[in-house]
Amino acid sequence: MRWADISYISLAVEEFLSEVRSREHPHSAALVSQPTAVKFLMARKFDVSRATDLFQAYKNTRIKEGIFNINPEEEPLRSELLSGKFTVLPGRDAKGAALALFTARLHRSDVTTHRAVLQAIIFQLDKAIESVDTQRDGLIFIYDMTNSSYGNFDYELCVKILDLLKGAFPARLKCVFIVSSPLWFRAPFAVLRLFVREKLRERVCTVKAHELSNYIPVSSLPEHLDGTSRYSHVAWIQSFSLPRHPQPPPSQCPSLSGASQPDEDPCPQEEVSVHMPDGVGMNVLELVEHVKKRKKKGIYQEYEEIRKEPPTGSFDYSKLLSNQIKNRYSDVLCLDQSRVRLCQLCDDEDETSDYINASLMDGYKRSNAYIATQGPLPKTFGDFWRMVWEQMVLIVVMTTRVVERGRVKCGQYWPKEEGTTEQHGHFLVRNTSIQLYQDFRLINMGCIYNGVCSSLVALFSWQQVTNLAAVMAHCGISPRKYVSLIWSYIGQEVRKCSSVSTSFCGQ
Repeated sequence: MRWADISYISLAVEEFLSEVRSREHPHSAALVSQPTAVKFLMARKFDVSRATDLFQAYKNTRIKEGIFNINPEEEPLRSELLSGKFTVLPGRDAKGAALALFTARLHRSDVTTHRAVLQAIIFQLDKAIESVDTQRDGLIFIYDMTNSSYGNFDYELCVKILDLLKGAFPARLKCVFIVSSPLWFRAPFAVLRLFVREKLRERVCTVKAHELSNYIPVSSLPEHLDGTSRYSHVAWIQSFSLPRHPQPPPSQCPSLSGASQPDEDPCPQEEVSVHMPDGVGMNVLELVEHVKKRKKKGIYQEYEEIRKEPPTGSFDYSKLLSNQIKNRYSDVLCLDQSRVRLCQLCDDEDETSDYINASLMDGYKRSNAYIATQGPLPKTFGDFWRMVWEQMVLIVVMTTRVVERGRVKCGQYWPKEEGTTEQHGHFLVRNTSIQLYQDFRLINMGCIYNGVCSSLVALFSWQQVTNLAAVMAHCGISPRKYVSLIWSYIGQEVRKCSSVSTSFCGQ
Protein backbone atom coordinates (compact mmCIF):
# COMPACT_ATOMS: atom_id res chain seq x y z
CA MET A 1 0.00 0.00 0.00
CA ARG A 2 1.29 3.45 -0.93
CA TRP A 3 0.43 5.95 1.82
CA ALA A 4 1.25 8.88 -0.40
CA ASP A 5 -1.27 7.84 -3.03
CA ILE A 6 -3.88 10.57 -2.55
CA SER A 7 -6.46 8.91 -4.78
CA TYR A 8 -6.20 5.68 -2.78
CA ILE A 9 -6.63 7.58 0.49
CA SER A 10 -9.63 9.46 -0.88
CA LEU A 11 -11.30 6.22 -1.94
CA ALA A 12 -10.63 4.67 1.49
CA VAL A 13 -12.10 7.71 3.24
CA GLU A 14 -15.24 7.60 1.08
CA GLU A 15 -15.65 3.87 1.72
CA PHE A 16 -15.14 4.38 5.47
CA LEU A 17 -17.72 7.17 5.63
CA SER A 18 -20.16 5.12 3.57
CA GLU A 19 -19.77 2.18 5.93
CA VAL A 20 -20.27 4.41 8.98
CA ARG A 21 -23.42 5.90 7.44
CA SER A 22 -24.83 2.43 6.92
CA ARG A 23 -24.33 1.59 10.61
CA GLU A 24 -25.13 4.91 12.26
CA HIS A 25 -28.11 7.20 12.49
CA PRO A 26 -27.89 9.61 9.51
CA HIS A 27 -27.51 12.66 11.78
CA SER A 28 -24.72 11.00 13.81
CA ALA A 29 -22.93 9.79 10.70
CA ALA A 30 -22.92 13.30 9.29
CA LEU A 31 -20.84 14.42 12.28
CA VAL A 32 -17.94 12.15 11.28
CA SER A 33 -15.51 14.36 9.38
CA GLN A 34 -12.92 13.38 6.80
CA PRO A 35 -9.97 14.11 9.17
CA THR A 36 -11.60 11.78 11.72
CA ALA A 37 -11.92 9.10 9.06
CA VAL A 38 -8.23 9.46 8.17
CA LYS A 39 -7.22 9.02 11.83
CA PHE A 40 -9.08 5.73 12.17
CA LEU A 41 -7.87 4.53 8.77
CA MET A 42 -4.21 5.30 9.55
CA ALA A 43 -4.54 3.46 12.86
CA ARG A 44 -5.48 0.35 10.88
CA LYS A 45 -3.19 0.87 7.88
CA PHE A 46 -6.13 1.92 5.68
CA ASP A 47 -7.93 -1.38 6.10
CA VAL A 48 -11.48 -0.01 5.86
CA SER A 49 -13.15 -2.95 7.58
CA ARG A 50 -10.78 -2.88 10.57
CA ALA A 51 -10.94 0.93 10.74
CA THR A 52 -14.74 0.80 10.85
CA ASP A 53 -14.65 -1.80 13.63
CA LEU A 54 -12.21 0.44 15.54
CA PHE A 55 -14.55 3.42 15.16
CA GLN A 56 -17.44 1.34 16.46
CA ALA A 57 -15.36 0.16 19.44
CA TYR A 58 -14.36 3.76 20.18
CA LYS A 59 -17.99 4.87 20.09
CA ASN A 60 -19.16 1.95 22.26
CA THR A 61 -16.48 2.66 24.86
CA ARG A 62 -17.54 6.27 25.19
CA ILE A 63 -21.20 5.27 25.48
CA LYS A 64 -20.40 2.60 28.08
CA GLU A 65 -18.42 5.05 30.21
CA GLY A 66 -20.97 7.84 29.79
CA ILE A 67 -18.55 10.05 27.85
CA PHE A 68 -20.82 11.89 25.43
CA ASN A 69 -19.41 15.39 25.49
CA ILE A 70 -15.93 16.40 26.61
CA ASN A 71 -15.76 19.97 27.90
CA PRO A 72 -12.33 20.73 29.41
CA GLU A 73 -13.74 23.78 31.22
CA GLU A 74 -16.11 21.71 33.36
CA GLU A 75 -15.32 19.91 36.60
CA PRO A 76 -14.17 17.34 37.39
CA LEU A 77 -12.46 17.10 33.97
CA ARG A 78 -10.65 20.43 34.42
CA SER A 79 -9.05 19.28 37.68
CA GLU A 80 -8.20 15.91 36.17
CA LEU A 81 -6.50 17.57 33.20
CA LEU A 82 -4.47 19.91 35.39
CA SER A 83 -3.46 17.20 37.86
CA GLY A 84 -0.66 15.96 35.60
CA LYS A 85 -1.73 12.38 36.23
CA PHE A 86 -1.81 11.68 32.51
CA THR A 87 0.20 13.67 30.01
CA VAL A 88 1.73 13.45 26.56
CA LEU A 89 5.46 14.15 26.63
CA PRO A 90 6.96 16.47 24.02
CA GLY A 91 9.67 13.99 23.02
CA ARG A 92 9.46 10.78 20.98
CA ASP A 93 11.21 7.43 20.83
CA ALA A 94 13.90 6.66 18.25
CA LYS A 95 11.28 5.53 15.72
CA GLY A 96 9.08 8.59 16.15
CA ALA A 97 6.41 7.17 18.44
CA ALA A 98 4.71 9.63 20.81
CA LEU A 99 5.09 9.09 24.57
CA ALA A 100 2.08 9.05 26.89
CA LEU A 101 2.81 9.02 30.64
CA PHE A 102 0.46 7.95 33.45
CA THR A 103 1.78 8.70 36.96
CA ALA A 104 0.17 6.18 39.29
CA ARG A 105 1.02 7.96 42.56
CA LEU A 106 -1.20 10.89 41.55
CA HIS A 107 -4.28 8.67 41.24
CA ARG A 108 -6.68 8.17 44.11
CA SER A 109 -9.86 6.28 43.37
CA ASP A 110 -11.59 7.81 46.39
CA VAL A 111 -11.37 11.37 45.03
CA THR A 112 -11.97 10.87 41.30
CA THR A 113 -13.95 8.68 38.93
CA HIS A 114 -13.08 6.39 36.05
CA ARG A 115 -15.17 8.59 33.79
CA ALA A 116 -13.14 11.70 34.63
CA VAL A 117 -9.82 9.91 34.15
CA LEU A 118 -10.86 8.40 30.83
CA GLN A 119 -12.22 11.76 29.68
CA ALA A 120 -8.84 13.36 30.42
CA ILE A 121 -6.99 10.58 28.59
CA ILE A 122 -9.24 10.67 25.52
CA PHE A 123 -9.14 14.47 25.37
CA GLN A 124 -5.34 14.59 25.47
CA LEU A 125 -4.87 11.68 23.06
CA ASP A 126 -7.28 13.36 20.65
CA LYS A 127 -4.98 16.38 20.73
CA ALA A 128 -1.89 14.20 20.34
CA ILE A 129 -3.11 12.40 17.22
CA GLU A 130 -3.76 15.70 15.49
CA SER A 131 -0.11 15.24 14.60
CA VAL A 132 0.35 13.21 11.42
CA ASP A 133 3.64 11.90 12.85
CA THR A 134 1.78 10.43 15.84
CA GLN A 135 -0.87 8.91 13.57
CA ARG A 136 1.86 7.31 11.48
CA ASP A 137 4.45 6.30 14.08
CA GLY A 138 2.14 5.29 16.92
CA LEU A 139 2.13 5.66 20.68
CA ILE A 140 4.11 4.30 23.62
CA PHE A 141 2.30 4.13 26.97
CA ILE A 142 4.37 4.53 30.16
CA TYR A 143 2.70 3.53 33.43
CA ASP A 144 4.95 5.02 36.12
CA MET A 145 4.52 3.36 39.53
CA THR A 146 7.45 5.15 41.19
CA ASN A 147 6.67 5.97 44.84
CA SER A 148 3.11 4.72 44.44
CA SER A 149 1.28 2.66 47.03
CA TYR A 150 -1.40 -0.01 46.81
CA GLY A 151 -3.99 2.71 47.39
CA ASN A 152 -2.92 4.37 44.12
CA PHE A 153 -3.47 1.22 42.09
CA ASP A 154 -6.87 0.86 40.43
CA TYR A 155 -7.07 -2.52 38.72
CA GLU A 156 -10.39 -1.87 37.00
CA LEU A 157 -9.18 1.48 35.66
CA CYS A 158 -6.01 -0.14 34.31
CA VAL A 159 -8.11 -2.68 32.42
CA LYS A 160 -10.25 0.11 30.94
CA ILE A 161 -7.19 2.08 29.83
CA LEU A 162 -5.65 -0.99 28.20
CA ASP A 163 -8.97 -1.80 26.51
CA LEU A 164 -9.11 1.75 25.18
CA LEU A 165 -5.54 1.81 23.89
CA LYS A 166 -5.41 -1.68 22.42
CA GLY A 167 -8.62 -1.59 20.40
CA ALA A 168 -10.86 1.42 20.96
CA PHE A 169 -8.78 4.46 20.07
CA PRO A 170 -7.29 5.54 16.72
CA ALA A 171 -3.67 5.38 17.84
CA ARG A 172 -1.29 2.55 17.04
CA LEU A 173 -0.13 1.31 20.45
CA LYS A 174 3.49 0.22 19.99
CA CYS A 175 4.28 -0.95 23.51
CA VAL A 176 3.57 -0.50 27.23
CA PHE A 177 6.25 0.12 29.86
CA ILE A 178 5.38 -0.38 33.52
CA VAL A 179 8.05 1.47 35.52
CA SER A 180 9.27 0.68 39.05
CA SER A 181 6.48 -1.77 39.85
CA PRO A 182 6.42 -2.96 43.50
CA LEU A 183 6.41 -6.61 44.49
CA TRP A 184 2.67 -6.72 45.17
CA PHE A 185 2.03 -5.78 41.54
CA ARG A 186 3.22 -9.11 40.16
CA ALA A 187 -0.11 -10.90 40.63
CA PRO A 188 -2.35 -8.23 39.09
CA PHE A 189 0.19 -7.75 36.29
CA ALA A 190 -0.10 -11.41 35.33
CA VAL A 191 -3.85 -10.96 35.02
CA LEU A 192 -3.57 -7.63 33.20
CA ARG A 193 -1.44 -9.22 30.49
CA LEU A 194 -4.41 -11.42 29.61
CA PHE A 195 -6.32 -8.32 28.50
CA VAL A 196 -3.70 -7.55 25.87
CA ARG A 197 -3.82 -9.36 22.56
CA GLU A 198 -1.06 -11.91 22.06
CA LYS A 199 0.76 -9.83 19.43
CA LEU A 200 1.13 -6.96 21.88
CA ARG A 201 1.61 -9.07 25.00
CA GLU A 202 5.34 -9.40 24.41
CA ARG A 203 5.58 -5.62 24.19
CA VAL A 204 4.18 -5.12 27.70
CA CYS A 205 7.07 -5.23 30.10
CA THR A 206 8.11 -4.05 33.54
CA VAL A 207 11.30 -2.01 33.84
CA LYS A 208 13.11 0.02 36.44
CA ALA A 209 13.39 3.75 35.91
CA HIS A 210 17.06 3.64 34.93
CA GLU A 211 16.35 0.84 32.40
CA LEU A 212 13.82 2.91 30.46
CA SER A 213 16.64 4.69 28.64
CA ASN A 214 17.47 1.37 26.94
CA TYR A 215 14.25 1.77 24.97
CA ILE A 216 13.61 5.53 24.85
CA PRO A 217 16.19 8.32 24.33
CA VAL A 218 17.10 10.10 27.58
CA SER A 219 16.39 13.42 25.86
CA SER A 220 12.73 12.38 25.60
CA LEU A 221 12.36 11.13 29.19
CA PRO A 222 11.56 13.40 32.14
CA GLU A 223 14.18 13.86 34.83
CA HIS A 224 12.37 11.73 37.41
CA LEU A 225 12.67 8.81 34.98
CA ASP A 226 16.42 9.38 34.61
CA GLY A 227 15.99 11.50 31.49
CA THR A 228 16.99 15.07 30.64
CA SER A 229 13.67 16.46 29.40
CA ARG A 230 12.26 19.29 31.51
CA TYR A 231 8.77 18.95 30.14
CA SER A 232 5.92 21.15 31.35
CA HIS A 233 2.52 19.52 31.68
CA VAL A 234 1.07 22.98 32.33
CA ALA A 235 2.39 24.21 28.97
CA TRP A 236 0.92 21.14 27.25
CA ILE A 237 -2.50 21.77 28.81
CA GLN A 238 -2.32 25.51 28.11
CA SER A 239 -1.78 24.72 24.43
CA PHE A 240 -5.47 23.77 24.41
CA SER A 241 -6.30 27.38 25.42
CA LEU A 242 -7.63 26.23 28.79
CA PRO A 243 -8.47 29.38 30.85
CA ARG A 244 -6.22 29.72 33.87
CA HIS A 245 -8.39 31.93 36.07
CA PRO A 246 -11.84 30.34 35.80
CA GLN A 247 -15.04 31.32 37.54
CA PRO A 248 -15.67 28.47 40.01
CA PRO A 249 -18.39 26.24 38.53
CA PRO A 250 -21.62 26.36 40.58
CA SER A 251 -22.08 22.60 40.26
CA GLN A 252 -18.81 21.93 42.10
CA CYS A 253 -18.80 24.95 44.35
CA PRO A 254 -22.36 25.58 45.52
CA SER A 255 -21.33 27.65 48.51
CA LEU A 256 -18.84 29.74 46.54
CA SER A 257 -21.26 31.76 44.49
CA GLY A 258 -21.82 35.39 43.69
CA ALA A 259 -18.15 36.17 43.11
CA SER A 260 -17.32 39.32 41.25
CA GLN A 261 -14.56 38.87 38.70
CA PRO A 262 -12.91 41.36 36.33
CA ASP A 263 -14.53 41.52 32.92
CA GLU A 264 -11.22 41.41 31.11
CA ASP A 265 -9.14 38.25 30.68
CA PRO A 266 -6.64 38.28 33.58
CA CYS A 267 -4.06 36.46 31.47
CA PRO A 268 -4.07 37.89 27.94
CA GLN A 269 -2.02 35.86 25.52
CA GLU A 270 -0.11 38.66 23.82
CA GLU A 271 3.47 37.84 22.88
CA VAL A 272 4.98 41.20 23.81
CA SER A 273 5.92 42.57 27.19
CA VAL A 274 3.15 44.25 29.15
CA HIS A 275 5.73 46.70 30.50
CA MET A 276 7.07 49.77 28.80
CA PRO A 277 10.73 50.76 29.20
CA ASP A 278 11.17 53.63 31.64
CA GLY A 279 14.86 54.29 31.01
CA VAL A 280 15.84 53.73 34.64
CA GLY A 281 15.93 49.96 34.85
CA MET A 282 19.01 47.83 35.51
CA ASN A 283 20.15 44.48 34.25
CA VAL A 284 21.40 41.84 36.70
CA LEU A 285 25.08 42.87 36.54
CA GLU A 286 24.19 46.53 36.99
CA LEU A 287 22.02 45.63 39.96
CA VAL A 288 24.88 43.71 41.61
CA GLU A 289 27.21 46.64 41.14
CA HIS A 290 24.57 49.02 42.46
CA VAL A 291 24.15 46.97 45.64
CA LYS A 292 27.93 46.80 46.16
CA LYS A 293 28.21 50.53 45.71
CA ARG A 294 25.32 51.56 47.97
CA LYS A 295 26.08 48.89 50.57
CA LYS A 296 23.67 47.93 53.32
CA LYS A 297 23.02 51.44 54.63
CA GLY A 298 22.31 52.84 51.18
CA ILE A 299 19.92 50.02 50.36
CA TYR A 300 18.00 50.70 53.57
CA GLN A 301 17.75 54.34 52.58
CA GLU A 302 16.37 53.42 49.16
CA TYR A 303 13.79 51.21 50.78
CA GLU A 304 12.67 53.97 53.13
CA GLU A 305 12.37 56.38 50.18
CA ILE A 306 10.13 53.90 48.36
CA ARG A 307 7.94 53.49 51.46
CA LYS A 308 7.39 57.24 51.58
CA GLU A 309 6.04 57.33 48.04
CA PRO A 310 2.24 57.74 47.93
CA PRO A 311 0.34 54.65 46.78
CA THR A 312 -1.24 54.56 43.34
CA GLY A 313 -4.54 53.30 44.73
CA SER A 314 -6.61 52.87 47.89
CA PHE A 315 -6.57 50.35 50.76
CA ASP A 316 -10.17 50.84 51.91
CA TYR A 317 -11.25 47.19 51.75
CA SER A 318 -8.16 45.96 53.61
CA LYS A 319 -8.85 48.49 56.39
CA LEU A 320 -12.42 47.36 57.05
CA LEU A 321 -12.85 46.18 60.63
CA SER A 322 -13.91 42.69 59.51
CA ASN A 323 -10.77 42.40 57.37
CA GLN A 324 -8.19 43.83 59.76
CA ILE A 325 -7.99 40.55 61.65
CA LYS A 326 -7.13 38.82 58.35
CA ASN A 327 -4.02 40.97 57.84
CA ARG A 328 -0.79 39.75 59.38
CA TYR A 329 0.60 43.30 59.57
CA SER A 330 -1.43 46.47 59.92
CA ASP A 331 0.87 48.35 57.51
CA VAL A 332 1.12 45.65 54.84
CA LEU A 333 -2.15 45.86 52.94
CA CYS A 334 -3.29 45.18 49.39
CA LEU A 335 -4.64 47.76 46.99
CA ASP A 336 -8.35 47.68 46.22
CA GLN A 337 -7.48 47.87 42.51
CA SER A 338 -5.30 44.74 42.41
CA ARG A 339 -6.46 42.54 45.28
CA VAL A 340 -7.50 38.95 44.64
CA ARG A 341 -11.26 38.64 45.04
CA LEU A 342 -12.46 35.33 46.45
CA CYS A 343 -15.90 33.92 45.80
CA GLN A 344 -18.35 35.37 48.33
CA LEU A 345 -19.48 32.74 50.84
CA CYS A 346 -23.02 32.43 52.10
CA ASP A 347 -21.84 33.28 55.60
CA ASP A 348 -23.83 35.68 57.78
CA GLU A 349 -20.91 35.95 60.20
CA ASP A 350 -18.48 37.20 57.56
CA GLU A 351 -19.79 39.87 55.23
CA THR A 352 -16.36 40.22 53.58
CA SER A 353 -15.62 36.56 52.93
CA ASP A 354 -14.29 37.55 49.51
CA TYR A 355 -11.21 39.14 51.12
CA ILE A 356 -7.72 37.73 51.43
CA ASN A 357 -4.50 39.69 51.80
CA ALA A 358 -3.27 38.84 48.31
CA SER A 359 -2.60 40.86 45.17
CA LEU A 360 -2.38 40.12 41.46
CA MET A 361 0.91 40.99 39.79
CA ASP A 362 1.97 41.29 36.18
CA GLY A 363 4.48 38.96 34.60
CA TYR A 364 6.69 39.86 31.68
CA LYS A 365 4.21 38.96 28.95
CA ARG A 366 0.98 38.56 30.90
CA SER A 367 -1.03 40.83 33.13
CA ASN A 368 -2.04 39.37 36.50
CA ALA A 369 0.26 36.40 35.92
CA TYR A 370 1.28 36.02 39.57
CA ILE A 371 -0.24 36.28 43.02
CA ALA A 372 1.68 37.73 45.97
CA THR A 373 0.21 37.02 49.40
CA GLN A 374 1.16 37.28 53.05
CA GLY A 375 2.23 34.28 55.10
CA PRO A 376 -1.18 32.81 55.98
CA LEU A 377 -2.56 33.20 59.50
CA PRO A 378 -4.24 30.22 61.20
CA LYS A 379 -7.60 32.01 60.79
CA THR A 380 -6.97 32.46 57.05
CA PHE A 381 -5.71 28.95 56.18
CA GLY A 382 -9.11 28.11 54.69
CA ASP A 383 -9.12 31.36 52.69
CA PHE A 384 -5.64 30.61 51.37
CA TRP A 385 -6.61 27.16 50.06
CA ARG A 386 -9.83 28.61 48.68
CA MET A 387 -7.70 31.01 46.66
CA VAL A 388 -5.48 28.13 45.50
CA TRP A 389 -8.58 26.28 44.33
CA GLU A 390 -10.37 29.19 42.67
CA GLN A 391 -7.30 30.57 40.92
CA MET A 392 -6.10 27.10 39.86
CA VAL A 393 -2.72 27.64 41.50
CA LEU A 394 -0.17 25.00 40.52
CA ILE A 395 3.00 26.32 42.14
CA VAL A 396 3.52 27.99 45.51
CA VAL A 397 6.87 29.59 46.34
CA MET A 398 7.43 30.31 50.02
CA THR A 399 10.21 32.86 50.58
CA THR A 400 9.97 32.85 54.36
CA ARG A 401 10.14 30.23 57.05
CA VAL A 402 7.40 29.58 59.58
CA VAL A 403 9.63 30.98 62.32
CA GLU A 404 12.58 33.32 61.80
CA ARG A 405 14.74 34.62 64.63
CA GLY A 406 12.17 33.55 67.18
CA ARG A 407 9.29 35.35 65.43
CA VAL A 408 6.38 33.66 63.69
CA LYS A 409 6.43 34.80 60.07
CA CYS A 410 3.93 32.36 58.60
CA GLY A 411 1.45 29.78 59.81
CA GLN A 412 1.90 26.07 59.11
CA TYR A 413 -0.79 26.03 56.42
CA TRP A 414 0.10 22.64 54.93
CA PRO A 415 0.51 19.15 56.44
CA LYS A 416 4.10 18.98 57.65
CA GLU A 417 4.63 15.22 57.41
CA GLU A 418 4.58 13.26 54.17
CA GLY A 419 1.43 11.21 53.74
CA THR A 420 -0.62 13.25 56.24
CA THR A 421 -3.83 15.18 55.63
CA GLU A 422 -5.35 18.29 57.20
CA GLN A 423 -8.74 19.99 56.92
CA HIS A 424 -8.69 23.74 56.30
CA GLY A 425 -12.15 25.24 55.90
CA HIS A 426 -13.95 23.44 53.08
CA PHE A 427 -10.72 21.92 51.78
CA LEU A 428 -8.83 18.73 52.53
CA VAL A 429 -5.10 19.16 51.96
CA ARG A 430 -2.79 16.16 51.63
CA ASN A 431 1.02 16.10 51.65
CA THR A 432 1.78 13.44 49.05
CA SER A 433 5.58 13.65 48.92
CA ILE A 434 8.61 15.71 49.94
CA GLN A 435 11.78 16.05 47.87
CA LEU A 436 14.89 17.59 49.42
CA TYR A 437 17.33 19.72 47.42
CA GLN A 438 20.37 21.70 48.43
CA ASP A 439 18.59 25.05 48.70
CA PHE A 440 14.91 24.19 49.00
CA ARG A 441 12.29 21.53 49.61
CA LEU A 442 9.68 20.57 47.03
CA ILE A 443 6.45 19.50 48.69
CA ASN A 444 3.77 17.98 46.47
CA MET A 445 0.22 18.41 47.73
CA GLY A 446 -3.31 17.70 46.64
CA CYS A 447 -6.28 19.92 47.48
CA ILE A 448 -9.71 18.26 47.68
CA TYR A 449 -13.07 20.02 47.70
CA ASN A 450 -16.42 18.20 47.73
CA GLY A 451 -14.69 14.96 46.76
CA VAL A 452 -13.01 16.56 43.74
CA CYS A 453 -9.21 16.64 43.74
CA SER A 454 -7.59 19.71 42.23
CA SER A 455 -4.36 19.72 40.31
CA LEU A 456 -1.25 18.83 42.26
CA VAL A 457 0.12 21.85 44.09
CA ALA A 458 3.92 22.13 44.28
CA LEU A 459 5.26 24.10 47.25
CA PHE A 460 8.85 25.35 47.01
CA SER A 461 10.12 26.07 50.52
CA TRP A 462 13.62 27.52 50.78
CA GLN A 463 15.93 26.01 53.40
CA GLN A 464 17.81 29.29 53.88
CA VAL A 465 15.53 32.16 52.97
CA THR A 466 16.74 35.11 55.02
CA ASN A 467 19.19 36.39 52.41
CA LEU A 468 16.82 35.65 49.53
CA ALA A 469 13.98 37.55 51.18
CA ALA A 470 16.31 40.44 51.96
CA VAL A 471 16.98 40.96 48.26
CA MET A 472 13.36 41.90 47.78
CA ALA A 473 12.61 43.56 51.09
CA HIS A 474 15.67 45.79 51.39
CA CYS A 475 16.94 46.42 47.86
CA GLY A 476 13.92 48.30 46.67
CA ILE A 477 13.30 45.79 43.88
CA SER A 478 9.70 45.70 42.80
CA PRO A 479 7.86 42.40 43.41
CA ARG A 480 7.67 41.98 39.63
CA LYS A 481 11.46 41.91 39.30
CA TYR A 482 11.76 39.78 42.41
CA VAL A 483 9.36 37.15 41.08
CA SER A 484 11.25 37.18 37.77
CA LEU A 485 14.43 36.21 39.64
CA ILE A 486 12.64 33.29 41.31
CA TRP A 487 11.02 32.31 38.00
CA SER A 488 14.38 32.13 36.24
CA TYR A 489 15.78 30.08 39.13
CA ILE A 490 13.02 27.49 39.19
CA GLY A 491 12.24 27.49 35.48
CA GLN A 492 8.51 27.42 36.12
CA GLU A 493 5.76 29.90 36.82
CA VAL A 494 5.46 31.25 40.34
CA ARG A 495 1.96 31.63 41.68
CA LYS A 496 2.49 32.88 45.24
CA CYS A 497 5.28 34.44 47.26
CA SER A 498 4.74 34.73 50.99
CA SER A 499 6.38 37.49 53.04
CA VAL A 500 6.11 39.88 50.08
CA SER A 501 5.17 43.46 50.87
CA THR A 502 1.91 43.38 48.97
CA SER A 503 1.28 47.08 49.43
CA PHE A 504 3.72 47.62 46.58
CA CYS A 505 2.03 45.14 44.24
CA GLY A 506 -0.10 47.72 42.52
CA GLN A 507 2.74 50.17 41.96
